[in-house]
Amino acid sequence: GCGLRPAAGRITHGREAVAVSGAERFDAAAEKLVNSGHSRLNRDGTLEQWQNPGDWISWEITFAEAGEYELELVTLQRCHSYPWLGGRTIEFRWGDRVQCCELNLDVALGGEYYRKGLSRLGAIRAEAGESGVLSLRCRSLNDPAATDMNLEELRLTVKNATEMKPDERLELCQTL
Repeated sequence: GCGLRPAAGRITHGREAVAVSGAERFDAAAEKLVNSGHSRLNRDGTLEQWQNPGDWISWEITFAEAGEYELELVTLQRCHSYPWLGGRTIEFRWGDRVQCCELNLDVALGGEYYRKGLSRLGAIRAEAGESGVLSLRCRSLNDPAATDMNLEELRLTVKNATEMKPDERLELCQTL
């Protein structure tokens, strides 16, 4: 499928929308965020502090071919040597469809010091050429220890793509 990185999206904080690429919001020398208690882009390109229910990350996408697309979220535990811990309910929206699910570790993706995992969120149906906004948020944090989980990528993979090569699957959708 295609991978949607946080840097290609848009973060919305409540009523205020902020472009993700705002480097002025991060003080690299002090290694901390300036003036924000909301989701933010980390210097490694992941989205951190994404447990605030008022914060959304959205991507404008167009599907090149019709199909049912699996949504898989890749996350990274940002605390050194800690176990992977989802501990949150995720909500995603495509058009008028809203779906919620618990963030579970479906596939461990390794990481000796910083654990990475893949979570299957569900699927959406899209027609060839269909465009829209795909949005994601943390609806609720079920475990306070789960605040140290960064969002690395949202993957969309067409369900019947098992016979396709990975480079062919990358052409299935594109960020506008």
